[in-house]
This record gives sequence, structure tokens and C-alpha cells, in this order.
Amino acid sequence: MSEQKQTTTINTWIVFSISLLILCGLLILLVWKKIPPEIPWFYSLPWGENQLMSKVVLPIILGLAVVVLSFGTTLSRWTKKDDKIVEQTVLISLTFICLMLVINIAKVLLIFI
Repeated sequence: MSEQKQTTTINTWIVFSISLLILCGLLILLVWKKIPPEIPWFYSLPWGENQLMSKVVLPIILGLAVVVLSFGTTLSRWTKKDDKIVEQTVLISLTFICLMLVINIAKVLLIFI
């Protein structure tokens, strides 16, 4: 694969991940007033109050995802010099992490729409 095509593919993964996080942020903003003070999040815990978390944590989770995406993108750019496969693997993994996060947040927020 040519150098330019690899760079385009890598940039596509980065843009897709950023778009997912922006979409998630917009979803949170759209339903913020409809969300109760505590929302279900920890489904692996016993039923009841143990599963609840404050709705304020949602933007914090999203912010941490942005930090992880930034760190991972920097790491993948750093490995670009040595190994293209590692760079692509890191970016694809980050994209799937962002996708899983957006799906989980959307699943919880759709309860209140």
C-alpha cells in the first residue's frame, strides 16, 4: 500500500473516532435536562442503588475518552516511524473503544428519551 493511501486510511480512523465522541457529546447535551440526577451504569453490580452513578460523570467519561484518544493517536504517530501495522492496530483499537463507549452511553440515555 502506498504511503499516501496509508496516511489517508489512518486519518480516516482518527476522524471517525473524533466524530463518534462529538456525536456522543451532542447526545448528552440534547438529553441533559431529561436525565435524572442518578442514572444506571454499573450493570454488573447487584440491582438497586449500587448500579447508579451521578449524571455529572457522563461528561467526565467523555473527557477521559478524549484524553485516551489523544494519547493513543500520539502513540500511534510515534510508532509510525517504525511499524505501520502497530500504528493501524492502535488506531483501530481506539476507534472500537470509542464506539463501545458511545454505544453504552447511548443505551443508557435512550432510556430517558
